[in-house]
Amino acid sequence: MANRYFVWKDPNCNGINPEWIELTPQEFYAFVNCPLNEGRHFIDFNEDCNEEEDALKMEVTATEYAEWDRRRHRYRYRREIEQEYADFVVSLDQEVPNSEDLLFRDVVADPDSDTADEAIHQMDLVKLRAALDKLTPEELELINALFLNNPDKRSERAIAKDLGVAQMTLNDRKRKILKKLK
Repeated sequence: MANRYFVWKDPNCNGINPEWIELTPQEFYAFVNCPLNEGRHFIDFNEDCNEEEDALKMEVTATEYAEWDRRRHRYRYRREIEQEYADFVVSLDQEVPNSEDLLFRDVVADPDSDTADEAIHQMDLVKLRAALDKLTPEELELINALFLNNPDKRSERAIAKDLGVAQMTLNDRKRKILKKLK
């Protein structure tokens, strides 16, 4: 089947009553790589299509694209989590590894529910706690000051001053710690 690509005739219409131009794959590739079209957004409506289905890309507003991209990342992340735990058989009364008092029954849910998202969030917190446990006291102090215990959203410059280090030093340490946490 054929891939189809649609762009707005008037790039300033912002999706309001657009007139469409259909492009060939070659024209579309040239279009999206042209600097004049930077900032225009496209959604792939058949992103996971197989070769027997049409692929459809259409121009959308920045807001529509951001929402689509958020849902796409969430969907991919949920699939990764599902694959990671696909063969993981445990008792519902068993404690989740690296957690304190969190049982599997607390994180089991319908895969399409908000509870499933909360369960994934809880498992992410367990992973984060395990990663934070591997930091040195100095590294943990820096992460606390920057992210975990910074309700006023103080700047790196202010935190560096409080810790008695240069901002560049603090930024370098932060980058190394975040890499370690990954």
